Amino acid sequence: MRDTFLRAIEESGTVRRGDALLLAVSGGADSTALLIALHALRDELDLCLRVLHVHHGLRGEAAERDADFVRALAARYELPFELVRVDAKRAAREERQSLEEAGRELRYRALFAAAEHWEEERGGKVKIATAHTEDDAAETVLLQLARGSGLKGAAGIPAVRGRLVRPLLEVSRAEVEAFLGRQGQNYVEDESNATDFFARNRLRRDILPRFRSDINSEAVRHFARAGRYFREADEYFEALAGEKARLLVRREGGAVRLSRQALLSEPPIVGSYLLRHFLDAAGCARKDITSRHLEALRALAAKEHGKRIALPQGFLAERCGEALVLRRAEKSGKRESEEKPLPGPEVIAARSFPRTAGAEPPKDPYVQWFDSDKLPKRWEIRTRRSGDKIAMQGGGHKSLRALMTEAKMPLDSRDRLPLLVSETGELIWAVGLRSSAAYWVDETTTSISELRYEGEKG
Repeated sequence: MRDTFLRAIEESGTVRRGDALLLAVSGGADSTALLIALHALRDELDLCLRVLHVHHGLRGEAAERDADFVRALAARYELPFELVRVDAKRAAREERQSLEEAGRELRYRALFAAAEHWEEERGGKVKIATAHTEDDAAETVLLQLARGSGLKGAAGIPAVRGRLVRPLLEVSRAEVEAFLGRQGQNYVEDESNATDFFARNRLRRDILPRFRSDINSEAVRHFARAGRYFREADEYFEALAGEKARLLVRREGGAVRLSRQALLSEPPIVGSYLLRHFLDAAGCARKDITSRHLEALRALAAKEHGKRIALPQGFLAERCGEALVLRRAEKSGKRESEEKPLPGPEVIAARSFPRTAGAEPPKDPYVQWFDSDKLPKRWEIRTRRSGDKIAMQGGGHKSLRALMTEAKMPLDSRDRLPLLVSETGELIWAVGLRSSAAYWVDETTTSISELRYEGEKG
């Protein structure tokens, strides 16, 4: 009789006859089970399998142990094995990322590079199989909801995304461990999974077990299923808004227009998707657009003529008659000429570390803590420009001018105030004065980036 675990993989639709699969194997329970299961299906489904393990340059001897384990596991099942060594600490430092984010990017970069190389060798498509489970999907949904994500973010982990496939996504972690028990197979444990530094670990070790025991034994499965529903809803609204945008969004020279009445007549959720297509038409990338920007655009549509708002990437939205108009903002020659030169980003010293319970932020106004996952990867230092605003706690923005006035900053100092801004122009930190609430450390933060200004002060 077919093992239920193997049957679940077959029924997932992620693995098809004749597939070439590059397996991402860490040596943990999930990826070990994935390797063994796909090997068991190899001959029946005519699969071509290879194993890749990424060594992140962290955890010392434990990481070497994990690499040796995966190498031996691949050899036992006579599968080609590749070890890729990366330097996550260096990448985190250079890209101003958390270790977790840097490690994830390096890991996927290694997987895609290896898959593309193999693809050239065999002259056929190669998929990358990762061992994300139903539990991972549920954790992602809850974390994203806790952080205020919309439908797209709360959709969790897709079973298929391009060449990435997740054959275990409808399999629970308990089912993984049961399968390994039936196989008599051991695995390695990453000791960092036993800490409470990270929000995901706290969910995994404390919160989700309580849902299972105190509320519903199938709670995790229901959370994961909700993620799939969110994805379906997101795809529906995306398609619906795309059809509407083709009728309502008009290009005029270097600007795009959207009927204010048409926007306001839509339910807010449809309107937010329509605004994203409006931004797409102008060339404003979605990666920097938050729900706050969309709310501001909708509010602008209902205001008096002549109001405008600045958006990331140098875009300006304004209400012109019965339309919202979006264009790239014209640079003000006057302000640009008055802008005082400042040293480059090297005057900012940065370090990242896990958030721990009870940790207190520094009192020095020239040292600030930020959420590593929220902080932009790249930033620059400049002086003020007309229209500069900073995000405030509870929503909304306050002009930099007003903040300077409230702080009773001397007039002759205002044009010299160092401002840390994203590559899209969004204000992150008015050094020594205030940081943007959009990047503050909160209860969902898992990793902190400490930025220290080491340039001329005051």
